[in-house]
Amino acid sequence: MKNYILDNLPSIWIVLVFILGLTLAAGNVKAEHKTITEYGLGWSQIPVVCGPTETVNEYLTDHDFELESLSFGHENAHPDGAPVYMVSYFINKNRTQAMSVITAPSGLESCMLYRAFGLSFPGIKT
Repeated sequence: MKNYILDNLPSIWIVLVFILGLTLAAGNVKAEHKTITEYGLGWSQIPVVCGPTETVNEYLTDHDFELESLSFGHENAHPDGAPVYMVSYFINKNRTQAMSVITAPSGLESCMLYRAFGLSFPGIKT
């Protein structure tokens, strides 16, 4: 047995160094965030108003809403994921109402997620 170990010492050393390297690498793995369900969250059936993007834009124009900002939703809610929808945030000309609109990748369908009243900007006005 002693001769076997001595004869194979370089191979045993390589295996031990490899196992040590794997152990160190495993301890250095970056933790991922919890999934949606691990937070106790789930998909909802919140009613939204949807239609052709052209019709939604007509509604926004008729009700004096102006585009405030744009952003994109990414696949699996991950910053490196592919863009899968666009979010447009609108504020009316009097700056007292807000509306969020989500648009499908095709650009053909949009949904108004909410229309909020009594808009205020606490950081600007008190």
